[in-house]
Amino acid sequence: MENTFSPDLFFTFFIIGNFIISLFLFNLFSYFSHSFGVREFQKSEVNRWNPNHKPSVGGFVFYIIFLLTMIFATLLFGIPQQDKIKSMGLWGAATIAFFMGFADDTFNTQPILKSASQLTCALVLILTGTQIHIFENNLLNHFLTILWTVGIMNSINMLDNMDGIAGSISLYIFVFILWIIYHLNFSIFSIHFLLIAGTSISLLAFLFFNFHPSRIFMGDTGSQFLGLLLAYVGIEYIWNFPYDASLLDSIHPVVYKFFLIALVYLIPLTDTTTVTINRILTGGSPFVGGKDHTTHYLCRRGLSERMVFYIFSFIAILSGILAYNLMFHFSVMNLYVSILFCLISFLFLYLNTKLFCSERKSN
Repeated sequence: MENTFSPDLFFTFFIIGNFIISLFLFNLFSYFSHSFGVREFQKSEVNRWNPNHKPSVGGFVFYIIFLLTMIFATLLFGIPQQDKIKSMGLWGAATIAFFMGFADDTFNTQPILKSASQLTCALVLILTGTQIHIFENNLLNHFLTILWTVGIMNSINMLDNMDGIAGSISLYIFVFILWIIYHLNFSIFSIHFLLIAGTSISLLAFLFFNFHPSRIFMGDTGSQFLGLLLAYVGIEYIWNFPYDASLLDSIHPVVYKFFLIALVYLIPLTDTTTVTINRILTGGSPFVGGKDHTTHYLCRRGLSERMVFYIFSFIAILSGILAYNLMFHFSVMNLYVSILFCLISFLFLYLNTKLFCSERKSN
């Protein structure tokens, strides 16, 4: 249907309305859910960074805003025929991720069940037309799509280890994607733009409650849902970004795509890689929570949780700016600066965990 809305006026009301609804829902959940989302095993678990027991209800608001935005956008603007199946696939996968997170928050499910649910989410996306297209062999594309979806869902889940970190990093990536969509001249009335914008606004409202010292957590309900949505937008707007091949004479297109992804998702990929390597080297399991994340080691250096938040925010925002320049203003200089920034950021966060361990053993 042809819309007669003023884009600026509509988007202003959309943002304000989402923000008010999100604040109201977060207040409502935090008031009525003092024990909801707090698993019994957490009361005696020693591996959690934050010893306080707070309701893990952030994901409920994310999902409610997601559903309301999808219904609102569909009724008001409709969905193009070519996007209907993809949109249904996104809704189905997001719903599976949400309920898997809810089950984990409530019952502390086994890792195998979580992995099976994440695999199901990836397969739903593939079966409804959402997959990575960088190889000529479609089986390789399917495999990479599964690996990417499961990996990012786990990365955001692992990154949710300190107040404000997972929420803020997810917000920065979503805002970056909105920036890309806008630059590509997609309509702000499109279902993707509205869904990402709505989720971004709910994340901004969430940070009012999750910034240190937090009142609520997002829980697995939130991290699984956000991980799925972040994986989806990564496929649609970074992996499958319509690059100009004539500009990429200094880097192979496949390497270019991998590097773009690493740059945009630098924080979650670095933290997950660091934790996984360290746990394997010490004989531990990557699937068991602990106080060995990059955020935790920075705090052990004497930094406050808010300072860690600011450091991670700086890295995430700068990596987004560098990625934008590589996507729309590619040059060899931008490429080298971006590579150097990635290496410095990774080594700074990874080596800090190794240096801290060395100092602790020598004392």
